[in-house]
Amino acid sequence: MDGKIDIKDATLWYSPIINGAQGPVNIYYGDSVRVKKLKNLTKNPSKSNLFVEREDETELIKELLDGNNVAVIVNSMGGIGKTELAKSYFWKENNLQNYKHFGWINYSDNLKKSFLNNFNLDLRFNDNDSIDNKFSKLVDELNTIEDKVLLFIDNFVSNSDLNILNEECDILNSFNNNIKIVITSREVITEFKELKLGFLSEERCRDLFYAYYNGKKNNEKLNIILKLVGYHTLTVELLAKTADECEYTIEKLLTIVEDIGFNLNDIINEEVEYNRFTDLLFNHLLKLFSFADLNEYEKYIMANLSILPSKPIRKEEFKQWIGLDSNKFLNKLIKKGWINEDQIEGCYHIRCHQLIQEVARKNLGPSIDTSENLINSIALLFTNKPGENRLDKVCYLDIGVAICKNIKDRTLSLTTMLNNMALLFLEVGDFKSSLSYQLEAYEIVVRENDSCDSSLGIIYCNLAHIYNENSDFQSALKYCLMSKEILELYDDKLNISLVYNTLSICYNNVGDINRAIEFGEKALVIREDFCDDQLLATSYNNLSLLYGAKGDYQGSLDYALKSKEIRERIYEKDHPSLAVVYNNLFILYRSIEKFELALEYILKANEIIEKIYSNNHPKLVGHYSNLAIIYFQIGDNEKALEYGLKAEKIGKEIFIESHETMSLVYTTLSTIYYNKGELEKALSYSRRDVAVCEELYNDKHVLLSIAYNNLSMIYYDLNNYKEALKFALLAKEIREMNFNGAHEKLATSYNNLMLIYSGLSNNSEALAYGLKSEAMFKEIFGENNLSVVTARLNLAGLYFQRGSLEKSKKYFLDSEKSIKFINNNKKFYLKQVYYGLLAIYTVKRDKKNIKKYTELFRLHQ
Repeated sequence: MDGKIDIKDATLWYSPIINGAQGPVNIYYGDSVRVKKLKNLTKNPSKSNLFVEREDETELIKELLDGNNVAVIVNSMGGIGKTELAKSYFWKENNLQNYKHFGWINYSDNLKKSFLNNFNLDLRFNDNDSIDNKFSKLVDELNTIEDKVLLFIDNFVSNSDLNILNEECDILNSFNNNIKIVITSREVITEFKELKLGFLSEERCRDLFYAYYNGKKNNEKLNIILKLVGYHTLTVELLAKTADECEYTIEKLLTIVEDIGFNLNDIINEEVEYNRFTDLLFNHLLKLFSFADLNEYEKYIMANLSILPSKPIRKEEFKQWIGLDSNKFLNKLIKKGWINEDQIEGCYHIRCHQLIQEVARKNLGPSIDTSENLINSIALLFTNKPGENRLDKVCYLDIGVAICKNIKDRTLSLTTMLNNMALLFLEVGDFKSSLSYQLEAYEIVVRENDSCDSSLGIIYCNLAHIYNENSDFQSALKYCLMSKEILELYDDKLNISLVYNTLSICYNNVGDINRAIEFGEKALVIREDFCDDQLLATSYNNLSLLYGAKGDYQGSLDYALKSKEIRERIYEKDHPSLAVVYNNLFILYRSIEKFELALEYILKANEIIEKIYSNNHPKLVGHYSNLAIIYFQIGDNEKALEYGLKAEKIGKEIFIESHETMSLVYTTLSTIYYNKGELEKALSYSRRDVAVCEELYNDKHVLLSIAYNNLSMIYYDLNNYKEALKFALLAKEIREMNFNGAHEKLATSYNNLMLIYSGLSNNSEALAYGLKSEAMFKEIFGENNLSVVTARLNLAGLYFQRGSLEKSKKYFLDSEKSIKFINNNKKFYLKQVYYGLLAIYTVKRDKKNIKKYTELFRLHQ
């Protein structure tokens, strides 16, 4: 007799954009993106503005890199010229072509994010990729490059967490020997070979000054100025540019410097360079700020630029972000030296030195009021519409982080940006940052508004999305219900429909399929009035899954085909949304045992998925599990195992053990090994599946019932009927609570309980459950279905054991009739029928039929 193992499917859900009172906010599920392939590893830095070459230093960098050192750090106080030296060396080596590949990384926040923000390799990331996973893929890709690679990391900052610092240093020292790295930093980091950059000589400082100053020369007075500024490169450049723009003579410049009390010479020396000097220099640069004589427009620009990362930003973008009508005052600040301008890949970029940013923040005290235009612009940048490439937004994340870090006041004007940052961090797999920024937005709204403000409803919906993505389904449901309660007070139908759709997903995740369908249909009713194809396709897709889970396969098919029709009409043929709908049609056709159609659609999905995702993308885990399932069900165990093990390998690399996707993997492999007769392996995977499900789900969740059912069947085949009965009853109880009326999974439980009770010699219970199982399968699928056949073969075996040969024969013959209408595994099932009939006629000593069924049995072996 045969037990029936339940198989889980990887399902994909969609929920588009929600618009908040303060602006658009993402709560988008699913969808995938591709990184554009660029020729260079990163954008190249601008050509060096280093008018005074440091030939000795560049030669020393070359010598250090030619040795066994993977990384070399160029170290000095701020404003000495580390970045310009690094850029000079970059272009020198680029021209010499000693290296075949170059990369320039502007360090911001941490090493991993900095690499991911700067590299433009042909890697494809998506929803479930964590920062660690993405970085690991990037490093693996770099290490596959056979030619020599030279990387630069500008303005590296050591993390205050010693463990993180050690990890970052280990990463940089672990690259292949063909990869060399030049790092610039203010700090001493002993893990790298160091080049300590000193001050320019008086002569070279004069050359630097005159490179920017076009007025009349006066070496005697200039030497006094240079001594007062301590031969500090950045200060020399600032004074030269400002004096040139304001048309000061060198004599007047000296007077101004003396009047403001600027004197670094008395404090600057090598001994204080790495401790007291930074503070002393900062205080002196504050004095220079008054000397710059900035007007209100220039102060407005500097206040906004001071809260951004110290990296090149497109000039035209910045102008638009802060609402400037022209570049007039930007250009004046460039001429005065407070802002640097470079041309990178044909576009003008501006950048402010970190020291100048710090001085501007201290002097101007930027706030949300002064930076409102910038904040609103960045919030809008983070907004993602369906079909857009969300990875195009990731390069702006460090801007949002810098703004939040450098502006201390917190008002409602900041909440939209915080909302959208939270959801973008979630998209790149950084759950911790996502939750942190979303909770910060929540605290602002709670403090500033009443408890029923619509923006609070939006935040609750976003929190539901964040917790759903992290498999914390109970928290997700709690926040989504709070969102619903608030947003239903407002006549914003679009947002209400989106909350209903999210609530539908939440209820499905906690196993309440009826409430899930209820809110999915409510969302659909609202969306039909908007006539938005993308929203309608999303609702149709999700309702298809829900009806399929409930056992209403015709309703599921109707919705799936509607979603397919829209998406094939509005999307290109390799759009990820099509992969979603093809995948879900696979699930549906597999559920109703139309395996040829199921295989057709999963292969269609596979063609898209393998084209748009990297080789170890999280989406592939569920997808390969589905391929394993369908190959198992059409009898190709070798291919099934191949894809099952592929799914496990990728899953172990990128997911924690308790992730719901690992439950799918373990179910699949358990099922395959079970079918191959390798019961100990099947038992091991099944136990792991149960452990994951018990951690993730409540005790009424349908997915937990699948894990219990499968474990019970393995124990049954191991003749451990006591454990088999325990888990089979747990599965049955969950299913009877969740399913009203006929359902495939409930019928499966009844079928399996028949087998277990038969093994325990409790024939009356066995027969009762067997008859329930057959009737329910027949009600769901009709006569000609493998599940019906399985139930009948089991009943035939049970009646044979009881000695009811005529009833046994009837069930075997009814099974034979149904099998002839089924294409899959026909030979396997007919063999069981003929073996059973042979046994009956052997007992009856009917020689004619013994001969007949012996031949048929041998024919189907």
